[in-house]
Amino acid sequence: METDENGNSQDTPLPYRGEGAEFDLDLFSSESFEGYEQIDLGGLFDQRSPDDRSTPQHQSPPQAQGEAYVGAAAASTRTRRYKPPKPPKRPLSAYNLFFKSIRPNLVQEMGGDTRFDQLGRIVGERWRNLTNEEKAVYEAMADEDVIRYRNEMAAHDRERRRRQV
Repeated sequence: METDENGNSQDTPLPYRGEGAEFDLDLFSSESFEGYEQIDLGGLFDQRSPDDRSTPQHQSPPQAQGEAYVGAAAASTRTRRYKPPKPPKRPLSAYNLFFKSIRPNLVQEMGGDTRFDQLGRIVGERWRNLTNEEKAVYEAMADEDVIRYRNEMAAHDRERRRRQV
């Protein structure tokens, strides 16, 4: 045990990963166990009943024609805990819808190896250069998306309240 300058004892720190953790893996190779015979434990560690030990573990037991095998998971009486449904996706803005529609063509024009910030600059410039009539198309699509979101959110809230009662 080491001591510091005040005489207090300190434990030596454990080695970090890779330091001092070398050991000879050759000790555990199959060659080091040559000459030893394999011991039959007689199913000591086999958790199956003695009647089922005649079939290998990896095979399912024989079953009648048309009868499905019911495993241990299906026989469980435990019920799953209720997991609330995820809320609907938020509505996209007119700019997001424009970005989504123009992105595939722009990536193809630029050769596919574009960074997102470069793409955002170009799309932003094109959005600013759109006329009001062209922007109105995307704003109408955004309004429809808001309606979709509100309807889905109302259904989500109804389901959540129904489950709480």
